[in-house]
Amino acid sequence: MKRVLKIIAYVAGFLLVALLLLLIILQSPTAQTYAVRKVIGMLEDKFDADITVEKVHIRPFDAVVLRNVAIVDKAPFLDPAHPDAAPLDTFARARYITARISPMTLLRSGVIDLSEVYVEDGYFVITNEPDHKGNIKRIFKQEPKEPAPPKEPNDKEILRIGRVEIEGFRFRLRNFNSKRVLPPDAIDWADLDVSDIHLKGRKLKMHGKVVEGIADELSFREKSGMVMHHMSGIARVGNGQTHIDELRIRDVFSDLYFKEFQMTYADMKAFSHFLEEVRLDADIRNSRVNLETIGYFAPTLRKMSLVTTLDAKVSGYINDLHVKNFTFNALDSGLSARVDGSLIGLPDSKNMLLNYQLHDMTFTLGELEKFIRGWAPKVNIGLDKFAPGEKFDLHHNCETPELYCVFPFRLCSFEKPNVEIGRHSYREGRMFKLYHGWAQDEV
Repeated sequence: MKRVLKIIAYVAGFLLVALLLLLIILQSPTAQTYAVRKVIGMLEDKFDADITVEKVHIRPFDAVVLRNVAIVDKAPFLDPAHPDAAPLDTFARARYITARISPMTLLRSGVIDLSEVYVEDGYFVITNEPDHKGNIKRIFKQEPKEPAPPKEPNDKEILRIGRVEIEGFRFRLRNFNSKRVLPPDAIDWADLDVSDIHLKGRKLKMHGKVVEGIADELSFREKSGMVMHHMSGIARVGNGQTHIDELRIRDVFSDLYFKEFQMTYADMKAFSHFLEEVRLDADIRNSRVNLETIGYFAPTLRKMSLVTTLDAKVSGYINDLHVKNFTFNALDSGLSARVDGSLIGLPDSKNMLLNYQLHDMTFTLGELEKFIRGWAPKVNIGLDKFAPGEKFDLHHNCETPELYCVFPFRLCSFEKPNVEIGRHSYREGRMFKLYHGWAQDEV
């Protein structure tokens, strides 16, 4: 009996020493890196990508540190329109990824619970390619499948992160199907290149297909030249919606506050056709807007000059936008008014259709002159010479005489040889083109 107990003691002692040695070995970054690379080798068989990690360091119940992580597309799309362009073969990379683990909540009720995540010098690319393909589908071998029967919605929480910090990140979105050509100083949603991204956030949660969290500080620059100094808000993304409460946006020119802001879309591909496929709903309050900012999204507005305070409710798509209680006070001219209406056709300001009702417009003729010059810099009417200092109030409607049923069509109409004169007058002679003859309010 004593002999058996002695053997058991020896075996137990050996196993304990072996376990301690294993723990010591696993503390070695070399051993940890080797183990992770073996796992990566198995994953590469399932993905059409090369996955590399230079170094791994795991501190049990404390943190996981990855250095120089990269996922490289094995077969990146080559754009036939630009055969000399470098392929977007890097799907994702980061110099450092650090995840801190709370020992008390490492894995609680099936939820991955991290106290902090830090990413430094990262890069991420999404492409949309012909035949409804993209780098995500190709890399992860997402083949078309038969439509599956609808499943019960699953809102189970998957991930929780206390704090998130990202330094020096870059994001690219490239739609190779788009043929639209925009000037280099415009935001091109088919070729988005956002760099120098710095983010500080907290209370990040992922449940079901929804991600939510609080962004305390976000800054970046886009290749168009747009520089975002500050963005913050309480965000919820998923199920075809991006909803942000208390959104603050401040760039070089403007300072905007949205009580609520929402984008609605069919899927992420819609952002490649942002103007017509992403619906916007916004409640804008106590904001200052400069057309220099809007010019990144509608380049033709850069020819105009306007700095104004703004309160408004906006809904619709960029190319079919509706506004309610659009209240402004132009800081560079002093003119103020409230507008309800719609704007169809942006970013093509020459051919856009404007339908509006004007309320409570207050101005002097000098202020009106400055306001007009902001929209048409070469115009010099000389209104400031009349009734200097006199304040005017205006409640107005908008009109397009060419669309009146009583327009003098005996002079120019569709069945007459001079129809092109009428078309040219409407096309070139009107800054804003409407789709009705007469709108009237205050009646």
